Amino acid sequence: MKRKNQKLKKEIEQIDQKVSTATEKVAEKEKVKKKARDQEAKKKKTFKSSMSELKKKKKIFKDRIRSMQKKKRRYDQLFRCAARCSQL
Repeated sequence: MKRKNQKLKKEIEQIDQKVSTATEKVAEKEKVKKKARDQEAKKKKTFKSSMSELKKKKKIFKDRIRSMQKKKRRYDQLFRCAARCSQL
């Protein structure tokens, strides 16, 4: 009877060890997955922020180009007017 109890205790201990190692492995895998998810989210955030910065810069440059085109049109008008006046 004692031998059976001892065998059962040993088997229970072995099963407990297997379960504990399995839970540790699962926990490790979860940590790795979480870390990967966090890194992916961080990449997305940095990508989104860099894209928004680029869009802002693009808008600024478009505004500058528009203002330069307006100035060019004004100068062209002035030169045309000056050319007409000089012909008179």
